[in-house]
Amino acid sequence: AGSLRSAHAALDGISTDATLRLDTQIDEVNDLAVRVAQLNANIVSTQSQGGEANDLIDQRGVVMDRLATLVGATARDAGHGGIDVIVGGGVLVAGGETSRLATTGTPTTVVWEGNNLPAAVTGSAGALQNLAGSGLDALRSRLDLIADGVMSAVNTLHQAGFTLTGAAGAAFFTGTGAADLAVNSALGATDVAASASGASSDGNQAVKLAKLANTAIVGTAAAPNTPTSSATDALADLVAEVGRQAVTAERQQATSAATLGALDDRRSQVSGVSLDEETTNLIRYQRAYEAAARVITTADALLDTLINRTGLR
Repeated sequence: AGSLRSAHAALDGISTDATLRLDTQIDEVNDLAVRVAQLNANIVSTQSQGGEANDLIDQRGVVMDRLATLVGATARDAGHGGIDVIVGGGVLVAGGETSRLATTGTPTTVVWEGNNLPAAVTGSAGALQNLAGSGLDALRSRLDLIADGVMSAVNTLHQAGFTLTGAAGAAFFTGTGAADLAVNSALGATDVAASASGASSDGNQAVKLAKLANTAIVGTAAAPNTPTSSATDALADLVAEVGRQAVTAERQQATSAATLGALDDRRSQVSGVSLDEETTNLIRYQRAYEAAARVITTADALLDTLINRTGLR
């Protein structure tokens, strides 16, 4: 009972942590949106006056990378050097104007502040929203199936037996699922219904209870009242499922990281700066400068000779 409660509490802890992190990330998104709007205004102003806004554009690109990571934001050309920021089909930034995202409800969801319409966020915030919401419900349900199966089977047999004093057995477990499954606190040392007949020397009901370890007592999500596996097998299957999900997530993460790396390399080829190339250019310019200086020095020496020394004996 304690193990099932701990497992359920761990899932709840993951959801709670995801909710807190989601709140923090949405606050960061709103701050970054304001930053993009400010950069838009500065870029448009600088370019309209004939200036170069490359540094500002680079800063905006860094902010957009972060927004893409957090909520899957994309950029759309707004003209005159400005951009619009799109999140899930909604406009977060329009030139120099911004909208805001917010979190609300239980479980926590991301909405557009002001009208509470759902915001279709992806990226990190989308994953956190899933964990804070229904992402772990399937695992919770399987824990509940195990808890319900154990409680029902054990209570049925225990209530059909007799205690050391010959009294009918009471419910051995209490609770409504894995979250609060517990041994009945009203049971004392003499209240275990181990006897099948009521005789104090009869332990056959305890034997029946022990055999539940290998008896099908746990149902499925589709048929919770139709036992198909033992509690041990059901728990092993649950652990295996968590392992499969973890391996799948690791593969997806590795694939995404490889794709991101390839895209970063492609972007660097188009707009990045090669330190090796820039170093080569600096050396080339330095040698050209040195050569030009030697030409000037030589010409100066020739002129000095022609002007000041020609005809002298």
